[in-house]
Amino acid sequence: MSMQYARRITSIVFVVCGPLFLCACESKSRDFVGQSAVRVLAAPDRVEAFRVAGTRGAPATSEPADRAGNLAGFPITATGRNQSKDFGTRLGAVLLDDRSYEWQMAKGCIFDPGVAFRVWRGQESVIVLICFKCDEVGIAPDDEVKNLHIKDADPGIPALRRLAQEAFPDDVEIQQLK
Repeated sequence: MSMQYARRITSIVFVVCGPLFLCACESKSRDFVGQSAVRVLAAPDRVEAFRVAGTRGAPATSEPADRAGNLAGFPITATGRNQSKDFGTRLGAVLLDDRSYEWQMAKGCIFDPGVAFRVWRGQESVIVLICFKCDEVGIAPDDEVKNLHIKDADPGIPALRRLAQEAFPDDVEIQQLK
């Protein structure tokens, strides 16, 4: 193989594959959720679904999920059906998509989640809290819920609403979300 041919192949590979690597490195959503959450959300095993009572401004606690009936400091009011790997993959795809968030916007409302998912990969888990009142999402690894990352998710809310409706088929309030 000539040196010129090798350079040409290298150039072609760089031009074709370079943008893929660049996009993976510059993902706002991946930076937002954090590396340990990305690891779980990118390849989940299963998902637990919960209804939580948003307590209007109560800070997340450092307690792991569901200690004394709480999830990241929010009281659990109901448990939905456990969800499959497929559900987790769809949820992760929404949460890791940069287009699911409003990056140049911040809302003045108080985060008041009503739906929560615990996404598992092996022994690691991530808590996902969704406020359908403000269309915001809070995400944190289960062992770091004190560091809950909250972001405006207006563009991703339709997909998150469908997933919540799938997880809570008998919940009238969730089914009526528009």
